[in-house]
Amino acid sequence: MKKPSAVILNYICDSTIRKNMNNRKQVVLNYGVIMGLIGVAMSGILYAMGSYNISGGGSGSVIQGILNLVIIIGMPILAINKIKGLEGGYISFGQAFTAGFQVILISSIFVAVWIFIYGNYLNPDYQEPILQSNYEQLSKQDMSEADMDQSMEVIKWVTTPFFLGLINILTSAFFGAIVSLILAAILQKKDPSTI
Repeated sequence: MKKPSAVILNYICDSTIRKNMNNRKQVVLNYGVIMGLIGVAMSGILYAMGSYNISGGGSGSVIQGILNLVIIIGMPILAINKIKGLEGGYISFGQAFTAGFQVILISSIFVAVWIFIYGNYLNPDYQEPILQSNYEQLSKQDMSEADMDQSMEVIKWVTTPFFLGLINILTSAFFGAIVSLILAAILQKKDPSTI
């Protein structure tokens, strides 16, 4: 018996993109876009509720973390199973890994664009509390003024929307590879006629 969340995700995906799902590339693209839009929508809802924090913290972080985990595992599973269906019920390890990885990577681009929009337009002052907190921590250490200024410049740069978006894509690629390896090992089914 399928879990209710899997049934709902499958229904949404199948009912909205059924006509465009006739090849692997289209399946990967569609599921990646849907996953990315879900991530952006979740962040937008948290922002509207006043709970969004660009660094991932906030009152919605536990719930968001659980939902993200379900989506990060569920969407690649749906894409891999869809491709398996297109291929007559078979999919190689490599095809399954590639599909899952690409879905996650495509979705991370959408989230990176959200981070850029959030940091530059919706809340351009988001860095101030981060910089203030780091300045207070650095001032407690035995550092010269030059070292402190240099450290603050680095902190300011690594908390820019561009850098945070880039880190999002890179971490999504890393964890996406791990998730995709596991899913590919579980979901692969070799075609006996090609062995």
